[in-house]
Amino acid sequence: PEYYAYLGMRNFEIPSVDDDPVLTADDAAAIYKEWGNLVFLPGERYAYSNPGYEQLARIVEKVSGQTFGEFLDARVFDPAGMRDSIVRDRPDTVIPDRAIGYQLTDDGDYEELDDHPGNWIVGAGGVYATLDDFYAWDRELRENRLLDASWLEQSYEPVTLKDGKQSFYGFGWAFGTAQGHRWIGHGGAWVGFRTHILRLPEDAVTIVVLSNRTDTNPGRISREIAGLIFPEDAPSPE
Repeated sequence: PEYYAYLGMRNFEIPSVDDDPVLTADDAAAIYKEWGNLVFLPGERYAYSNPGYEQLARIVEKVSGQTFGEFLDARVFDPAGMRDSIVRDRPDTVIPDRAIGYQLTDDGDYEELDDHPGNWIVGAGGVYATLDDFYAWDRELRENRLLDASWLEQSYEPVTLKDGKQSFYGFGWAFGTAQGHRWIGHGGAWVGFRTHILRLPEDAVTIVVLSNRTDTNPGRISREIAGLIFPEDAPSPE
């Protein structure tokens, strides 16, 4: 189950496995240790899991002996030429010209929405990047330089559930076909940020929308942009 709703409660006591007041993936694992029953058994159905990605990042740290940010620097950011990308896993992490998230208020103004006790749990978020870095990352994926093509294709394949049905989600990517165009994509939302990436690999088209406002719908914007590129048969992934 997702625990984020509980992190937003004023009197929620966050278990800590050390003397560090910053909530980490290790602390999150301590939450699960006392949590209770699973929502469903593995393979029964599909549900997106932020905590699942966080625990995957925790595994990466345990196996590599590096922080998740150090691992991404060595294995992804540096090889891909992503010069401005960084993992913000501590409150004192300095990111020059960092965007701040905002939410729309009832009176039509914007107020800062950037702080949350879960900000420092990496794996499901916490990565800051520029559009130039997204371009570099997409280029690496298209040219299969970060991962072998066979590994990438596995991330774009549906998962078959125990009842024989297939999920629209692979390893970190949603996917489908619309108007004859194969698309691969993913959206994101955290505090005041909203994002979406829409990739059409056979058309060599990638659309990235980054917003620091809660009243933005990047998925809709990316589809509208695709409609400008392919006006006769614009893809419309949901």
